[in-house]
Amino acid sequence: MTDSRSTPRWRRALRLCPAVLGVLALTLGCDRAKDAKKDAPPPPPPQVVVAEVVQRTVPIVRDFTARTDAIPTVEVRARVAGVLEQVLFKEGTEVKQGQTLFVIQRDEYAAAVESARAQLAKAQADLTRARDTSIVDRARARAFARLEEWAPTITTWPQNARSSRFSSPMSPGRRNSPTTWTWRTCVR
Repeated sequence: MTDSRSTPRWRRALRLCPAVLGVLALTLGCDRAKDAKKDAPPPPPPQVVVAEVVQRTVPIVRDFTARTDAIPTVEVRARVAGVLEQVLFKEGTEVKQGQTLFVIQRDEYAAAVESARAQLAKAQADLTRARDTSIVDRARARAFARLEEWAPTITTWPQNARSSRFSSPMSPGRRNSPTTWTWRTCVR
């Protein structure tokens, strides 16, 4: 590499020449722009709309961007499934407590009510039959209790009283051995 001291001066001057020419062109051009501004006429004044002020009362109006809801808003939800037949109110109108709002198809619910009534009647008939049966069963139990009280007093019946119910102890072909007899052995 060559040292800057060893380069001839004329080459150094050639390198600086474009830079010096650029600076000269800029300075000369700036002076001409100043002269052109001095010679140019001034721009016309800007156009402005002018109106006379009129004094009068003006209402105060404010526009707000927001979302509002009514305070007594109620959400209506169905409790049962069904097909709507009628809507008895208009949206946005006030309704009173207890007012009918919708009419739902009644056929399905009327059938369910009739089915429930039939089941109720069947249950009441079963209850009546059960009460009657229990009365009869209590009467039988009382009768059997009375017979069991009297059964020990009957002592002279044949040994095979089950096969020959209420047969006489003196029947021909029977053994005449006295045995104790109870109502249960005779009833079977």
